[in-house]
Amino acid sequence: MSTGEVRNFPAPDGADMAVHVWPGADSGTPLLCLHSLFFDGRMFQPVVALLDQMLTARPTVYAPDFRGQGASSMGDLRPLMQTLAKDVLALLDYENLEQVHVLGSSMGGYVAMELMRLAPERMSGVVLSCCTGEAEADPARFFQLADRLQHEGAKALTEMLLQTMFGDSFLAANSDLLHLWRKRFSELPPSIAEVVRGVFEHPDYGGTLSGFTKPILSIGGGEDRAKSPANARWIADRASNGTFAVIEKSGHTPPVEAPNVYVDLFTPFLSQLGAWRNTSLAKDMK
Repeated sequence: MSTGEVRNFPAPDGADMAVHVWPGADSGTPLLCLHSLFFDGRMFQPVVALLDQMLTARPTVYAPDFRGQGASSMGDLRPLMQTLAKDVLALLDYENLEQVHVLGSSMGGYVAMELMRLAPERMSGVVLSCCTGEAEADPARFFQLADRLQHEGAKALTEMLLQTMFGDSFLAANSDLLHLWRKRFSELPPSIAEVVRGVFEHPDYGGTLSGFTKPILSIGGGEDRAKSPANARWIADRASNGTFAVIEKSGHTPPVEAPNVYVDLFTPFLSQLGAWRNTSLAKDMK
């Protein structure tokens, strides 16, 4: 699968940021894909590959690496969700993107909800997966994980991270993709600990969701050990225009674990919003 081309852009504090770009033939609204904790923009490779199969032409896809992850530097600012959202807005300005459809996975979902608060006019349809709109109920538990990552290193905790981010079905399949992410998790730098702290300091987004008028599709994973489908339903129930769905055979990371079902859910959702303006869906989607 193609990793796309990697471009660089400056964050507001001057940090060097990376974004994976898969140029498309459709000039319609681009897709902005926001990755999960411990991942980077490459987690959306399976999604892009499926869109290429399903669409006669697809819009351009952008998947930035959040600061402190992937090929993006940490910079001088703490990786709080508001900071990451401002980094994303810097990307949109740098690429001259007036509006985007957003796919936010876990951590990426929190960044998407910050974007709803900061710049709702830049967003069209929003797809959130495996996150919550509530403030973290037990942040101390996650700060303990951050301390372990900082002092023991990700390599010692790789199997625990895999068990957290993936469901039993994906783990049992023992695929090449699982081995790829096992390797990438084991190579995470100690600075990932600060990213973990930033994620679990996110605020409550109930008011943001109720005030956001664009359509939201909230997806839960039936095998998710980090968040439950009830968390996804909470988001849909509080959104002014929310829809809820569950992918039963997925854990915390549907774009990697169950990309076929994930794409089958969000493609009709975005199609209703005119996402594929200058293209048509493949035969089985018509």
